[in-house]
Amino acid sequence: MVELSFPARPRRAAGVLLAATTFALSAAPAFAQQAPTGVQVKQGQGFATVSWNAVEGATEYRIERTPLQGEEPAGEPVLVGRWLPDRYLGAPPTVNYTRELTFADSGFTLGQRYRWRVSAVVGETVGAPSAPVDGQTREPDGPAQFRTGFELSDGATWTVHQNELQVVQGIAAASERVRLESIGSTHEGRPMLLATIGYPRPKPVEQIADSPGVFIMCSVHGGERSGREACLMLLRELAFSDDPRIIDILSHATVLINPSANPDGQAAGRRTNTANQDLNRDSLLLRHPEAFAIADAIRRSQPELVIDAHEKGGGPDTDPSWSRSRIINAQLVSLGQEMTIGRLFRDGAGAGWSMRPYTGWANNNWEGFHHNMAGMKNMLGSLLETANATLPARPNAPSNSPAGQKRRVYTHLWSIQTLLDYHRQNLPAIQTVLAASKAANVANDSPVYLDGAYDDPYEVPFGVNEPFTVALEPFCGYRLSAEQYAHRATGALIAPLAGQTWTSNTVQARLAAHGVEVSQVGAGIVQVKLAQPLRPLLPYLLDPQLETPNRPAGLPNLSMTKAARLDDRRATVVIGETDTGVPNTVDAARCSINDLIADEQTWPSHGQFLVHVAAVADALAAAGTITADQRNRIVSAAGVEAEGTVSGSVPATLSLSINRPATFEPFVPGVDRTYTAGTTADVISTAGDALLSVADASPTGTGRLVNGAFTLQNPLMVAATSDGGTGSAPASIGGSAAPTPLLAYTGPRSNDSVTLAFSQAIGRAEPLRTGTYSKTLTFTLSTTQP
Repeated sequence: MVELSFPARPRRAAGVLLAATTFALSAAPAFAQQAPTGVQVKQGQGFATVSWNAVEGATEYRIERTPLQGEEPAGEPVLVGRWLPDRYLGAPPTVNYTRELTFADSGFTLGQRYRWRVSAVVGETVGAPSAPVDGQTREPDGPAQFRTGFELSDGATWTVHQNELQVVQGIAAASERVRLESIGSTHEGRPMLLATIGYPRPKPVEQIADSPGVFIMCSVHGGERSGREACLMLLRELAFSDDPRIIDILSHATVLINPSANPDGQAAGRRTNTANQDLNRDSLLLRHPEAFAIADAIRRSQPELVIDAHEKGGGPDTDPSWSRSRIINAQLVSLGQEMTIGRLFRDGAGAGWSMRPYTGWANNNWEGFHHNMAGMKNMLGSLLETANATLPARPNAPSNSPAGQKRRVYTHLWSIQTLLDYHRQNLPAIQTVLAASKAANVANDSPVYLDGAYDDPYEVPFGVNEPFTVALEPFCGYRLSAEQYAHRATGALIAPLAGQTWTSNTVQARLAAHGVEVSQVGAGIVQVKLAQPLRPLLPYLLDPQLETPNRPAGLPNLSMTKAARLDDRRATVVIGETDTGVPNTVDAARCSINDLIADEQTWPSHGQFLVHVAAVADALAAAGTITADQRNRIVSAAGVEAEGTVSGSVPATLSLSINRPATFEPFVPGVDRTYTAGTTADVISTAGDALLSVADASPTGTGRLVNGAFTLQNPLMVAATSDGGTGSAPASIGGSAAPTPLLAYTGPRSNDSVTLAFSQAIGRAEPLRTGTYSKTLTFTLSTTQP
């Protein structure tokens, strides 16, 4: 545990600060105590910080707001806030933030004038209101033409999917600071967008991983929409603001924003995606295209900080948290704690938000939370939760009211802005800790925890923390059979795709999307050593015994595959039943000689196993780990045989040819119809297995036909059939990061004729532009058993 202390936050920061003025009032009522003095109002983005001096004996303060027309009231005063002693619900005992007499008023109409007053409550008596403070609230930042549906409705309705696309695409087209791409597509074919922002323009893709960065993902739970709205506002500000602070941030780091991490769930107002999967439990296993695309983008960009915005039922304004899994490096966890409690809590107290650490750390596969995944990848991870309702502190902002929805959005926007400042101001220290975390993971000398979270730094009200129950001594790693490496998860989809199934990428592709280091053993068998930067991920992806007392059997989201754990500490090298008498030496990576010999695997032939054993023994002899005699004893124990062979070789061949373009008959406007077209392809494969897949590499209307700037509303559907392969139901076409599987082969094929069937649904109300709708698709024939 790290004990933290911080200086008091100064009240006078840059911004608009309004001081109270005194008015002479006639017939003033008598009150039991004095009115608060020193009332000030500082305008922020979507909120106003009201502060005041203490009144002796006060146990509560009440904040009222009155709309103004010019200098005159335009309505009745409204009680917008109650400052309560326990408003922060568990601040650290060494830093009593509740002494900050501040309140973040939010929920008003931006750009209008208001009047604020504060009253003290002593016992049951409400005292005299303070002298009023009038102020002009801030207009939304950025060009008005890029305001969202949420802003235009003044918080009454959330931004719909099509409006999100229009806003994001419009901003990217108008600002040279923004590069927009589709990093994948959902089960329903919606694009997964990623905006990359830099100043004066974004860095080339290949340079981003080697430079500072922050990755922001918004609304992975589709019904929790406030994070998405905050991200759209932030994108607009970063794209156009001339504020020196914004220019400074973008000059020193790349900011990557995924405005909607669950587009299908967001469109339906549903927590899960169209496979009914909670995507905040899929950040490790990557079975679904949304989580796969996010992981691949994080691997390519290598940010220091990953921010994930959510909502919850009730509580304080925000429940931020940090990566907490026990397998994560302790120094990194401590830094995340300091970022949360030391910065978000400190600045939140000054701004007037109520806070406590997130409390849901037990028995629900929380290791798959995206911000915890970030810690497993040697990155700072920040979970931002905001409550749907913060009653009784905000009596005029019940759940799902416009005032409450605005408060949720602007709480998130403030939190993200504060974290961007933290990253900019503390980058060298952050980079030092992240480098130390990577080095510790490569050293592989700490316990391997299969469950458990670090303790809270202090007692948190309602807190639930998962203690660890399994801590293993460091071991070598894991080994996967060829079948496990090629495994794909499958399951059923729900409405509007009910009756259809989903199929994941292979374990090979999912490990690669994370950036896991994998080495080939032979015959398609691979091993994954723990001594690598992503060590904390590996047990949760591959361990065969994840059903711990904290994680009962049958709980979903457990491991990509149950690989063989490499932890053989027998005294001598034993191959099969043969004891060689050679000492079973353990190297610096915690791998014994027995760990390196894959005799637990089923090999296609004994000859291939012999080649593998000889290669291991030769490498150990070359490194000086074993002698030449010991090398020969190991190879002999593997069963060296003398054979005479007659052979003829077949070169590795994968051949795919598309015979002609597929062309639909002319699309007729104003008619409900599904059009069909087809073509054929020829396949030659000498591989043990093969997969025919298709992808749309274009970032414009991924998976849809386009005609210049016009894109068809429904996705293009495709299916493949042949005598030699196994096809699947018609499916939409994914992007390069998530190609659509079409046809699977379980063995070699020669000149297999494949029928490719395309279908395109067009509705009677869909507008069609004169010209040709088309798309160039990439068909790929691949194998895991060449």
